[in-house]
Amino acid sequence: MSQSTTPTGPAKSKRARRGTKGEKPAKPDGCPLTPHPNGQWCKKVKGKIHFFGVWHDLPGALLRWEEAKDDLIKGRPYRPAVEGAFDVDACVSLFLGWKASLVATGELSHAMWRDYKRVCERIIEVFGRHREVADLRPEDFERIRAAVAKRPGKSGGFGPVALSKFVTCVKSVFKYGSDEGHIDRPIGFGKAFSRPPKKLLRKLKNERDRKMFDAAEIWAMLDKADGALRPMIWLGINCGFGNADCGTLPMRAVDLAGGWIEYERPKTHALRRCPLWPETVKGLRAWLRVRPTPKDEADAELLFVTKYGGSWFKAESSDNPVSKETRKLLNDMGIKRKGCNFYSLRHATATIGSRARDAEALRLIMGHTEAANDMTSQYIEERVSDERLLAVSNTIRKWLLAGKPKRKAAAK
Repeated sequence: MSQSTTPTGPAKSKRARRGTKGEKPAKPDGCPLTPHPNGQWCKKVKGKIHFFGVWHDLPGALLRWEEAKDDLIKGRPYRPAVEGAFDVDACVSLFLGWKASLVATGELSHAMWRDYKRVCERIIEVFGRHREVADLRPEDFERIRAAVAKRPGKSGGFGPVALSKFVTCVKSVFKYGSDEGHIDRPIGFGKAFSRPPKKLLRKLKNERDRKMFDAAEIWAMLDKADGALRPMIWLGINCGFGNADCGTLPMRAVDLAGGWIEYERPKTHALRRCPLWPETVKGLRAWLRVRPTPKDEADAELLFVTKYGGSWFKAESSDNPVSKETRKLLNDMGIKRKGCNFYSLRHATATIGSRARDAEALRLIMGHTEAANDMTSQYIEERVSDERLLAVSNTIRKWLLAGKPKRKAAAK
């Protein structure tokens, strides 16, 4: 039988450990601890016996058990909390507080904050809430990576792309604690706590299905969609709109008479200017004729509102109405390829639009920011001409029209 020393310190001699004379006490009803012949209260966890104090101090033993049980049950090494120490709980709390302040100023999305929160919850789960940050070692980070990584042939766990993001996020949590002066020494993550190699990511990208629809599939979606989703699909392929772009699009940004959309994209605040196709304008006009009255005054300026008069964009929730309605549509059509969703329309816009060989114009249509290492763009003062934007947009439209299924002639 495997044994372990008491969480409160190293094992003492048998007589010293008893701390009292007399008969072994009976185990009280409902007590999680058992009196051991060596004079201490104990508990067997995961095949090991752990000791929590002498017989005459049952309240103290129960207190130590409560402090240690979360770590022991989850297989983590228990280390008593050190008063005044900077622990994992304090580190993740400060990090999430900082990120929450960025959400409040519009510098970070609620969705990204929820991603950070999930990573922080996993950090606490694996390391323990009261683990001192200065006590973390490379083997601890190797353990958390192994805990989340997907195993070959098994379900669950993060694949290489998600694992890469997870590793980066964990490092940023502890780097923040270090940068703020709460950690006296650099955190040793170790070589094992690294992102998957780029060649593996490239291999997976080559093997996966393309995350875009072909022209025939887009026409099928347009034929089957109704309500707000149909004009959203037109904007998705015409302008590379994503879920949030549709959900937050203000009516003032849309010039149906002139056939243009111009506004700052919510995600990046990059300027977006895009010519509208005649088909897109027709779809938007049809929608405006049946657009429900917004229930909330804050949504009055939105182009798209749900049939209940609410917003299609839920900033503070993981709910995504555009994704849900698109998934219902694709299920009805029998399209269930992994990675195919409303955002796949944006992939098609970028992919086909690149054939025009005008990256600057495509970037303005998509609402992309300049590359960090593209210094030349920082010096260009002349705006991309509308002719260039139309050339890119027409390239996409020609591709879509060429893929439109021909209608069978009606029988005489």
